[in-house]
Amino acid sequence: MSTAARRHAPHEVWDRLVRTATSWPSTKDTLSYGAPSLKVNGRLFARIRGEADDMLVFASTPEERRAWLESGQRGLFTEAHYERFGHILADPSVTDPGVLDELLDRAWELTANRSTRAAREAQGGSGA
Repeated sequence: MSTAARRHAPHEVWDRLVRTATSWPSTKDTLSYGAPSLKVNGRLFARIRGEADDMLVFASTPEERRAWLESGQRGLFTEAHYERFGHILADPSVTDPGVLDELLDRAWELTANRSTRAAREAQGGSGA
């Protein structure tokens, strides 16, 4: 398959991620910093980057971000602004959809409170 055939429209990817995440407990599709965002328990865990609406930002830890960046997965990167937060950025037009699902799932887990994580586990685990 050619590179062009593998490209995914950023907003279609975001819409798919929103459908997945909003099926999880206490998760809302909202706005943060003027950009479409996902929050769990009122806390931001993923959003479209406002400065470049074709990039996604996911909550992460510095250690996990480093591991993802060293993994060689296409489309993953960081910028100085996000270094202090541990967040990872993804270009949804080239990042593997399964990787985006993993990033979304982990960002949710890092951000949700204990009772909300337990509620999702009772639903049957992650949705990604």
